[in-house]
Amino acid sequence: MSKTRFSIRETLRAGIIPYRNLFPFLRPYVPQFVVALVCGGLFAAATVCVPLVIKMVSAHAFSPSSDQVGMVGNTNAEDVKNAILFCSVIPLIFIVRSAFDFLNSYLMAWVSRKSNVARGERHASGAGRTHEYQQ
Repeated sequence: MSKTRFSIRETLRAGIIPYRNLFPFLRPYVPQFVVALVCGGLFAAATVCVPLVIKMVSAHAFSPSSDQVGMVGNTNAEDVKNAILFCSVIPLIFIVRSAFDFLNSYLMAWVSRKSNVARGERHASGAGRTHEYQQ
């Protein structure tokens, strides 16, 4: 018994077939769906930025300079202002990340609900059932 190995193209083609039936229901909501996908990508980018920003902040705050031992214990006004500025980037990244996560989740749920209503109405009218999806 030999197993048939499919190419990547054949696998993708076979995998998209069930989703082709959903495209007519998604068509009216393409702008919201695209915005949701973009928000998901920006959420992923912000998530990748978290360790990079923390590394940058810790390297800047705790790095030894030529005449001092970094910002820790330093009372120079300019260095304290820079330390506050660098450390305020961390919560800002988390706020941006949370906003994109919310928008992604909200818009995907909205598109899902609207497309399910459309799908339910189409199936209900075709099969003679009541409109169970309408509220």
